Amino acid sequence: MIQVTDLQGKTRYVNADMIQYVESNPETQIVLATGVRIYAQEEPEVIAERVIEYKQRCSQPLHPMLRLAEGDEPQESPPGPGVSGCSQVMG
Repeated sequence: MIQVTDLQGKTRYVNADMIQYVESNPETQIVLATGVRIYAQEEPEVIAERVIEYKQRCSQPLHPMLRLAEGDEPQESPPGPGVSGCSQVMG
């Protein structure tokens, strides 16, 4: 998810995978695949950069120390398929 600020100054979190496009006329509108429009204070270029950063982070594996459950030992090998760092919010 990426963080955006709505026109009232409230912080919102948007599913970056659902963004269809972003436009400015004059407010920034984030249009989701569902047709929902979210108005944001950030410029479209800022939204695009956050989506890019988020997707780049999703393609990186989590550091093994971040995946430890209580009592587990650190693993030397990289995480398996589907384990990534995209659980973090980009803002």
